[in-house]
Amino acid sequence: MKKKIAKLLALGMSIALVFSLAACGGNDLGPSTEADTAAGAFVIDDAEPASDESNSDTQAANPDTPNTPDTPNTPAEETGVKMPTNMDELVSLYNSAVAQSGFTTASVTREWVSSQVTIVGDLNELSKGEVARMFNATVDYSCKPGNISAGDIATATPRSSGNSIVLSISLKDRNNVSASGAAYGQYSYPYFYTYSDVAALVSEIGGALNVPVTLQEAGSSYSVTEGTIEATIDRTSGKMTALKTSFTEAMNGKASAAGLNVNATITAKGTANFK
Repeated sequence: MKKKIAKLLALGMSIALVFSLAACGGNDLGPSTEADTAAGAFVIDDAEPASDESNSDTQAANPDTPNTPDTPNTPAEETGVKMPTNMDELVSLYNSAVAQSGFTTASVTREWVSSQVTIVGDLNELSKGEVARMFNATVDYSCKPGNISAGDIATATPRSSGNSIVLSISLKDRNNVSASGAAYGQYSYPYFYTYSDVAALVSEIGGALNVPVTLQEAGSSYSVTEGTIEATIDRTSGKMTALKTSFTEAMNGKASAAGLNVNATITAKGTANFK
């Protein structure tokens, strides 16, 4: 029994290593349903200052004020990137700014939340904190941010900040997504392994621990929640100068090891700063 528990502990730790929020890249988005493509709420945080009223308006409001046609009040021409006024404009601005950003690296800081394995129990407790230590790290990954669509967004708020436009975006939760259907950048969450990546790593780690492990594609799934994006865009050039994403990821893994079938749910929070 002790040997089986030791093997299960090793298995759980293998899965914890694999589903540790390490991967990112690409622009592929998963298939959308009708509900997915519905745009979220759009809120303007601070509207642009209104232009001064014309002399004719002033004259109409104050008939005793003499008319001064030699000093017409002409609104200044707006240059550079305009503040988005609806969801479509925000999505278009974001995607255009991402294309100009030149970001190739994501510095990902991740933090362990929980790890439960059937039969074994709390993996972090049994490993005396080793699982949390595996998760808690900041690592740079070669990664380009993907595009976004209105169907990915729960809420979005643009605001002015000096010569920049800042887009604050909350992403929709994605629950019980098939691990076999995972794609890099799916649903604008740019930090997932594909199933083939996971299967190869589980096998490699299991071999290193001398515990043959086989990941079962059918039944394994992941969920991503609390996803946020904050993008800073230069108003003159339209180039994205800063991009930060945050998220909570849970992987529900099914695997077989030592003749036993086990389930492991590994959850962690992460923050990615692109550069």
